Amino acid sequence: MRVNLGRRHRAHRAGAFTLIELLVVIAIIALLIGILLPALGNARTAAQATVSVSNLRQMGLSTFSYASDFKDAWLNPYDRDERDAPRGWIEVPTQPGSYWNMAGRDPDRVSEPFAMHATSLLLHYVADGPGGLTNEAQFAPGDYTVLNRFKEITQGVGDFDSYIWDGSYFYSPTMYLRPERYESEDIVRPTWDDFRRNRIDDALWPSQKVVWFERFDFTKPFRTQESGARVRFFPNWNNPVSTPHVMVADGSARQVIIADIVGQTLSDNEEVARIYTPSGLWNPGTDWLANYSMDKDGFENGENDTTAHPAFFWATRDGIRGQDIYR
Repeated sequence: MRVNLGRRHRAHRAGAFTLIELLVVIAIIALLIGILLPALGNARTAAQATVSVSNLRQMGLSTFSYASDFKDAWLNPYDRDERDAPRGWIEVPTQPGSYWNMAGRDPDRVSEPFAMHATSLLLHYVADGPGGLTNEAQFAPGDYTVLNRFKEITQGVGDFDSYIWDGSYFYSPTMYLRPERYESEDIVRPTWDDFRRNRIDDALWPSQKVVWFERFDFTKPFRTQESGARVRFFPNWNNPVSTPHVMVADGSARQVIIADIVGQTLSDNEEVARIYTPSGLWNPGTDWLANYSMDKDGFENGENDTTAHPAFFWATRDGIRGQDIYR
């Protein structure tokens, strides 16, 4: 009996982990997690970027579909001859006589809020069936702020015909304003005469003129504030560290390195520097953004410890006739 008990006792000890062995296993698991998590995060970011590029291509197809129905015109809800509505307001396509206020409260930026809401308005024109207006192509998969706002706006709403909302992709105001507005380095207050039915052929550099672009660089979840603090906000699309995805006037989608464009604005060649220096900074006031519930989105507009960057793509020099992307 003693022999049997001893054997059982020794067998139990031989199958147990020592403390050192357990610590080694834990350390190996921790090391593997440390190696795999960044790889998984990068894979997730790459997958989201692929979706965003696909979204931009779909927006491009919808834009050209709109153009085919409107005499080759770029998306434009404004009619200079429509003087019944205040300047910058948009008539609801399905409700003649009703308007959306896209004028904002800054007289220098009349109509610019439309650039942030253009995705949903485009869907009003091309939506096929009751579910068309909820097409996910208007939202970047990592843009949780705008996705949550959309859910709040539409919760319990079955009919979207009288609604308009902001999306993850901005539409360049240069596509519906005349190019002369963007001849100087400063933003020029628009008049009724600045609203123009630009057409496809007006884009003289179709492979270099940005039409739609991501509002943030969704591949970078952190950015550095003006004070030097690192915060959990995506950098603006026009931040020098950003590499946003865009759709250009030839219908293709690509990723752009903003630092390359910044480099061209500093060129010793004055003409090159002028071409790539947009008209003014992108600095709409936080109160202006609050009119459209976007004051908490984390835009870099020169307020709240942020820097206002040049209005790349938004205010292209020479407007639709200009060049955004350096080859």
